[in-house]
Amino acid sequence: EKHDQDAAGFRAWCDDIDSRYVGRETAYFSKSASPINYDLIKDVPCHTEFFKWTQWHNLAFESIEFIRENYHDVPILTVHYEDYSTDCNRTVDKIVDFLELDSTGIRLGFRQRPDYDTFYNDDLIAPIRRMIKTVANENTWKQVKHYFD
Repeated sequence: EKHDQDAAGFRAWCDDIDSRYVGRETAYFSKSASPINYDLIKDVPCHTEFFKWTQWHNLAFESIEFIRENYHDVPILTVHYEDYSTDCNRTVDKIVDFLELDSTGIRLGFRQRPDYDTFYNDDLIAPIRRMIKTVANENTWKQVKHYFD
């Protein structure tokens, strides 16, 4: 089903994906040794997407840590989404410099969607924050907590 590209459409899409696997999730989280239980995620819209997003960050930091501990130091450049909207050119320059590449001089502007703030109200942010904080490792939480403060 196609959903509108607005807050209502996003919530409808979340409702669809959240209801699709509720039986499997309830069974899994009731048996799992995971710190997550179904009560923690049931009020989080698109909880599977937030879980995947958080796990992606966890695994990225764990991979870096593994490489550093077992092989060699590896440089890191952390870029946040909002870095593009506050100063896109400087952010691109930092990435190009970090990668030791030559700048092509061609720059496309960054266009942030103006309506993301309407996608979540305070009643939704609290359970999202609680879930992400529970799932996130220390490094991930350090990098993303500013989105919830």
